[in-house]
Amino acid sequence: MTRTHYIILIVACILCFLGGIGTTIGVFYSRARANDFINNGVKIDATIFLIEITGAGEDTRGHAYVIYTINGMTYRTELNRYSSKMYEGQVVPIRYMPNNPNIIAYAENEYLGVILCIVASVVLLLVAAVLLIVTFVLKNRIQ
Repeated sequence: MTRTHYIILIVACILCFLGGIGTTIGVFYSRARANDFINNGVKIDATIFLIEITGAGEDTRGHAYVIYTINGMTYRTELNRYSSKMYEGQVVPIRYMPNNPNIIAYAENEYLGVILCIVASVVLLLVAAVLLIVTFVLKNRIQ
């Protein structure tokens, strides 16, 4: 292997390591946010009144908007998650923050974001470890 190959492998290791660390930080942020909603949020039902699909192909994005009533006041806001299984008129559980009912979160699979971040973090750190091992094995073979 040439010096350029080593540099590329080391840069790849560093990027994967940094990606793993960044994703780990994302885990802690997602967990803190989920815990905040679980511990302080009030769980109620909301109704999806509008689903918008934007983009095309791989850039397709869905947005679900819900309506809910708290103490006689009606709120309309975008749900923080969308699934192709959602439909207008569907009743979904949400949690809202008592000090600001406009701040809501989908109340199913509340730790899904945390789980996805953990998986991504582990994958990136494993890739970094494999690349690092390959780099040193190849370097030792040549010497």
